[in-house]
Amino acid sequence: MKHRPIISAFFAATIILGASLCPAQVSADDQWTKLGRGICNLSTGLFEVVYQPYEMGKTERWLIAATGGVGKGLALGTARTFVGLYEIFTFPFGGASNYQPIILPEFVVPPAYPPVKDWPHDYQIS
Repeated sequence: MKHRPIISAFFAATIILGASLCPAQVSADDQWTKLGRGICNLSTGLFEVVYQPYEMGKTERWLIAATGGVGKGLALGTARTFVGLYEIFTFPFGGASNYQPIILPEFVVPPAYPPVKDWPHDYQIS
């Protein structure tokens, strides 16, 4: 039981690091983007359990959204978590996908606004 604070601190640090590395949308140009996406999906993958009932509630009745959304969230959350783990371990290797995302949308909650074009390359400080 004396390792419990260490384990809790590790999980808290993983979630904070993952959330800080989760941009709204990225284009997977390099291995570091793939690593960040993997950390984000590993640490926030199970948020699908909350997000999917919310999304289903927009088109379905609340009982269907509550039951079906939780099941869908568990399935997608598990898949997203394992995809994040896979991306973390394979980020140095481009492979056939050339660093493209394996699961879409790239993150649990897709962006609600249009992404910035080619940031930071078109961003200039005057």
